[in-house]
Amino acid sequence: MRPRTEKLLMRLVFIAAIPGVLALGYFWYGNRRIADLKDECQTALNDQRWEDLERASLSWYEWQPESAQPLLLAAQAAQQRGRLLEASVYLFQLPDNDLESIPGLMNLSTIQLELLDPLAAETTWNRILQLDPANAEAHQQLILYYGMSRQHEKIISEARRAIAAGSDGPSTYVFLFGADWMTFTNGGDLNNAWLERFPGNETFLVARGFHFTRSMAMREEFQQRNENGVNVLEATMIELVKQFNHNKELLAYHLELSTNRGDMENTLTLLGQAGQDSLEDSRFWRFKGWVHLQREELDEAIEAYQHCLKLHPFDGVAHQQLAMVYRRQEKLDQVAHHQQLSVVAQDILRIALVMPNVNETPPDLLEKMAEFAELAGENQVAENVKRLKNAESPSGE
Repeated sequence: MRPRTEKLLMRLVFIAAIPGVLALGYFWYGNRRIADLKDECQTALNDQRWEDLERASLSWYEWQPESAQPLLLAAQAAQQRGRLLEASVYLFQLPDNDLESIPGLMNLSTIQLELLDPLAAETTWNRILQLDPANAEAHQQLILYYGMSRQHEKIISEARRAIAAGSDGPSTYVFLFGADWMTFTNGGDLNNAWLERFPGNETFLVARGFHFTRSMAMREEFQQRNENGVNVLEATMIELVKQFNHNKELLAYHLELSTNRGDMENTLTLLGQAGQDSLEDSRFWRFKGWVHLQREELDEAIEAYQHCLKLHPFDGVAHQQLAMVYRRQEKLDQVAHHQQLSVVAQDILRIALVMPNVNETPPDLLEKMAEFAELAGENQVAENVKRLKNAESPSGE
């Protein structure tokens, strides 16, 4: 019995070892196959045989899906062949646990913009920031997109996020300070292009109207008035607010006009159209402050303006109007403080309006922004802007 038992045991050991041997063999074959495909990809890349590169890199990806490299090569090959949609599909599948995916995802966002899909690009930039919270380019692109699409609160929150991550640049502060009034001469055209992809999109329709109206406001041909005494540009925005009567950007635009004209009735009507989300928008607290100011409800006006400035301390108009309230209360120190902030804010606006583009921030603008931030008690912002100014002009010029 003993020899038979030993034979049986040996047979069982042999059978048990088979899966391990097979697994080892498959592992060895897999590594060999990956190495061969890498070589094949490199040769195709060197020879610029893009179709072969795409085929080989996709085969490599099947063997090594946890690596970003094969998908990056497949996307490169597809781009070289003018197949942007396929390239975007490859880049979208990049693994989040490989840091080499980050430049690929940035390339994905560029392709998505070329395909007129800023909504997908926004998702991609946020995905990058999940992987790399300090990625300055992703922060910058998000802020620019929110500026172009006129998303006031997102401009401010994204600028603050970039600052907190240490990924701020001069343009970060231009957007932060200019969130209420910043416009682009090409903003109308860009939103119009996005509307070709997303017809009827409320955000892009409103942003197109805003940028077009602001950039064309000084041109004589747009000053003609209709039978109601309204010029062409304002009439466009009136039609939009009829269509989207709860849109905060449209309401803020018309509230700005109404308060400047002293039109209490229209101001109250527009404020009544604002939704619950307007409570998180600094501008609506400024408009409420104006209503209280006109009614001589000075304590309520101060409360509204202070809440506005808590949400957004860089609102020069709120500082100016708050100074008016304190003047009526004969609080001269407060008048002087907020009036000074208002004057510096006007300097910032004046300089910013003649900037050739947002990435060419002149030293005097940085200086004024630092001055404003210091006066407003935003000491970290003041220090950051001074640092950026010194970095751009180390000689102190």
